[in-house]
Amino acid sequence: MPAVSTHSGDIPLAILTDEQTRTDDLLATEGAPAPGLQVYYTLSTGAGKTEALSSWQESLSHHLLVWISAASLPAAAPVVSDAASRHRLAGLLVQDEDPAWLPQLLRRANLRTLRNTFAHGPSDPDVPRRVLSAWRLGAQNDLIADARVVDSKLLVLSCAFEPFEVPFEAHPALARIPDEERSRFAVAEDGSLITWDAEPHAIDLDLDALRYVIDAAFRETVDRERRLHAAAYGAAIRALRKERGVLQSDVDGLSERQVRRIEKEGTTSVDALQSLADAHGLPLNEYLDELAERTP
Repeated sequence: MPAVSTHSGDIPLAILTDEQTRTDDLLATEGAPAPGLQVYYTLSTGAGKTEALSSWQESLSHHLLVWISAASLPAAAPVVSDAASRHRLAGLLVQDEDPAWLPQLLRRANLRTLRNTFAHGPSDPDVPRRVLSAWRLGAQNDLIADARVVDSKLLVLSCAFEPFEVPFEAHPALARIPDEERSRFAVAEDGSLITWDAEPHAIDLDLDALRYVIDAAFRETVDRERRLHAAAYGAAIRALRKERGVLQSDVDGLSERQVRRIEKEGTTSVDALQSLADAHGLPLNEYLDELAERTP
């Protein structure tokens, strides 16, 4: 049973494939393999089941990502069930001519429907390739596998098989997209963004933008980090001004009150930064560089 090696972030990963979904070409495009990943090829014979299960059980510290054709489900079933029972199943990607038959095919293989199961046609390899690439990079929680629009909601699946359901009205940029344009999006090849290209509603969204809308704990964390960064940025503006002997009243285009607010809150605009840079006798890019050196 052939194997290649690489590493998926901090989580060792095993990939189980068959001859119809073999991943050699994907791995080859990603550069030289590194230690950590074992790629197994399951067979449709009884011996193939035993070999695949035995190989998997020799590396139980790994998570298992399965990408197989529907015909190989019975052969892969022992491995899938074993990995799921050990909470080590990263995901099950099933290729079939008619993905609508997936529930019946799973029952035929004595497998229950799993949350992290995805079916795709043989002419649509983008999703499994995005998932495999994301896991290989250790970025499965940050990249998008697939998306669709249902009613007035955007449904998104991450490469870690985490579902997101975002009402269009809950996000200001999404809310501006007309109903007839909402399904006309594209997922970036690497899963980094969902993009609507049509002007004047062109937008790019990543998973964090969606998490911010629907996850209150994540939103609170992000807002807190933004406030801390803004406060540090304001302190850097104040420190640089004092180092250069510039008074708050010396900044043309800004009142002393506005400068005090900027230095306290750290929130500003490009025009305000340009005024501050001018007051320091620096081009804007050099002024920003000076601030960056003073911002932790």
